[in-house]
Amino acid sequence: MMELRYSFLYPSHARQRIFFALIGVLSMLFRGSMCTTANLLQKQYGEIVSPSYKVQQGIDIDACQKLCTGDAKCIALSFREESLSCSLSTWDPHFTVNKITGNRTASFYQQKSLGEASHQPIKPAVEYPMSPILTGVTLHNNTIFANFFKANLAYLESFIVDDMLYWFRDRAGIPQPPHAASWGWDNGGPDKPYGLRGSVAGAYLMGAGGALRYGVADNGTVAVALARVQQTVTAIVDGIAAAQDPTTGYAMGFPMNESTYHENPDYVTSWVTHGLLEAATSGNDKALTVLRRHFDWFNHATTKLPFFLPPRGGNEGVGSDHGPFPCVKNRHPNKETCSTDDVAFDTPQMDNGHLVYLIYQGIIHNTRVALSPVGVQEDYKIAQSRYAEDWWLEQLAARNSSAIWLRSFYPHNYEITAIEAYMDLYQITGEERYVNAVDGFYDMFREDFMHLGGTVAIKEWKLYPPGSYYLDTTGEDAHGTQQGHNNCSWQGDYFDGIHNKNCWHSTGELCGQAFWIKLSVRLLQLRPTTELYAAEIERALLNGVVSQIPPDGHGIRQFAVLHKVKMVASNISTCCEGQGTRILGSFPELIYSVPTQADRDAAPADVSINMYVGSTLAPAGTGFGLTISTFWPYDDKATIRITSVPSASRGRIGLRIPRWLDANTSEVVVESRGQGRKAYEGLRGTYLVLTRSWAVGDIVTVPLVASPHVHRYTGLTQIAGYQRYAITVGPVLLAAVLVPGSISASGVQWNTTLDTIVLRGISDPTAAPMSWLVPQNSTGSPSAATSMVYAVRGNAGVVFKPYHTVQEETFDVYCVFVA
Repeated sequence: MMELRYSFLYPSHARQRIFFALIGVLSMLFRGSMCTTANLLQKQYGEIVSPSYKVQQGIDIDACQKLCTGDAKCIALSFREESLSCSLSTWDPHFTVNKITGNRTASFYQQKSLGEASHQPIKPAVEYPMSPILTGVTLHNNTIFANFFKANLAYLESFIVDDMLYWFRDRAGIPQPPHAASWGWDNGGPDKPYGLRGSVAGAYLMGAGGALRYGVADNGTVAVALARVQQTVTAIVDGIAAAQDPTTGYAMGFPMNESTYHENPDYVTSWVTHGLLEAATSGNDKALTVLRRHFDWFNHATTKLPFFLPPRGGNEGVGSDHGPFPCVKNRHPNKETCSTDDVAFDTPQMDNGHLVYLIYQGIIHNTRVALSPVGVQEDYKIAQSRYAEDWWLEQLAARNSSAIWLRSFYPHNYEITAIEAYMDLYQITGEERYVNAVDGFYDMFREDFMHLGGTVAIKEWKLYPPGSYYLDTTGEDAHGTQQGHNNCSWQGDYFDGIHNKNCWHSTGELCGQAFWIKLSVRLLQLRPTTELYAAEIERALLNGVVSQIPPDGHGIRQFAVLHKVKMVASNISTCCEGQGTRILGSFPELIYSVPTQADRDAAPADVSINMYVGSTLAPAGTGFGLTISTFWPYDDKATIRITSVPSASRGRIGLRIPRWLDANTSEVVVESRGQGRKAYEGLRGTYLVLTRSWAVGDIVTVPLVASPHVHRYTGLTQIAGYQRYAITVGPVLLAAVLVPGSISASGVQWNTTLDTIVLRGISDPTAAPMSWLVPQNSTGSPSAATSMVYAVRGNAGVVFKPYHTVQEETFDVYCVFVA
């Protein structure tokens, strides 16, 4: 017996709100009794197939498809060949959560028509008022951000050109240089034993291309390192171009006839696309030529490979030998697991793998190319017709959170990268349905799927209900040995309970923080005076990205673990290493925004400051030259000196007034030789735009005063009979750290019974934090090791310190407090 299920992605679907009330109740229950919630899930979603609202007998598959496409409610169909039975389904939570275990129906998405698509350039329908400044920013030496920038350069310098080009040359038949080798995720990772071939080059270019646009003042070592990185970027782009197929333009590291295999058309293609675009932004024009030729092939190849966009699921679960993709014998690299006869090339191939990447990452490479200098209409038309899911857009716009954490396939933080692409489609087309979905997603995700410090609280393989905020470790011990993390599965234990003992609910995946920053940047471009987006960028960067690279740059951690011990940093080009180096290389672009349009009056300011990072902005383009002097976040103010002014001298500087400032500390002072001293009152959580005649030497002082705030833990990793609390100072997340060598019999130790740090003599930590927190230094210090550190009165052997400074110590973010 064979049953096929198809999903159709047509516009104008009627919004379906079936079971919204049920989901609301479930969400509330998830915040309460874990046991009750698990039982409800088991009852409601035990053995799940999409329920049918219409069934018709005696028709063939073509007629069944027409029946679905002619009905605005239909987004999926099931067809049984032996009985010629056609069943239509609409969206509801059952369809979204679709259990993947044992035998299940295959899932298909039909392509929508490309419509009128051409090779003509794109003129975006929406012009963003402001954009990040892509060049001309120099970090001040010995600030914490400069140190992270340097650590990323050290990480990048561990890569070898010939190794990164290994699979590109292999595919093109170019002889390998001596000692060239395939390693890291090129040679393994999720695709063992064949690897995500070409992804390491993409990851390197993502980090290196961004870093080449910036620098560190008065640091000859950084200048030398950047020169070496420049040579490597040039060699990689030249190597990819030399291996590019001279006839078709195909450029990826994996063979062309594996373009439907596993994560090749999405993960690898996206990584290489991001990397080449970063290289182009740093001045390598050849990278754009390579991309344009490849996507001319890709856009037309999809008419021959129709089913991998989005994925065609097999009828066995993820992780099995024969699923989730159907098979092409002798074309799949692992021929032993392929059991069907050889068929035409345009039949999808089989592999066990991440369906998520096809839907999520598959769309972003086309929208990014579309908005590049070589973008054409075909690029975004492919994204619209092959990837966009109208039912999902509708549910997100309706703010139905089950469309995030229960969606099929794979609820995951990688959903964010698809939302980035939908934001791109809004910019290109101006269609409000895209931005409405983005806004709905952003509001829900920020509220229910982000930890206090700005790290993501959802990941693949398990259910992460709204507000769950799991604090589990990744399953690694202090030596990096896996203790069960990889046992996570959608098979068997998928519905055994929300907090399954067989699998940790790891959170804080660095990829998610990177995607969140990139999405927030897009929204800040669209709404440049909405301070919320800058605040989200700031906390994710501080607590979820720079926290993941050790000072020496020897690797990047995959998860921002909030409990017990941080992960061991790796250097095998994992997914999170790629996205981590991408942000670490390009974060200077987050400091300033400048007008996008030629009509500068359409922008709210001539230059805006989004983060107060010690840096210098060159005057090119804006007319303004600025120097920000601060050791923030270990400083209580930033001093901005005007070094160059526009020719008209009168101009507008936008100053972010952070929402985390202490009350009554938002007065901005401007001191000018010609105009004297003037104070301006800023409103926390907004931008203050100063419009005046500026002169070289004018000084603006912005307060950055923040006090500790205590937050009660509300997630599902509760300890019965106790309350857990965390501390932030401004956007900085603190961690309670056991001080090595200072623990005595009377001092604080790790409580093995409760599996956390217990702080005693503090009945209500939220009431007056400074009554029990004892500062160990004054603000203004450039040393991260001694700044923002607090002892705990009556609790020897433990200090609170910034989470991003924690390396190998034992720590907890959410501690237990008892009277």
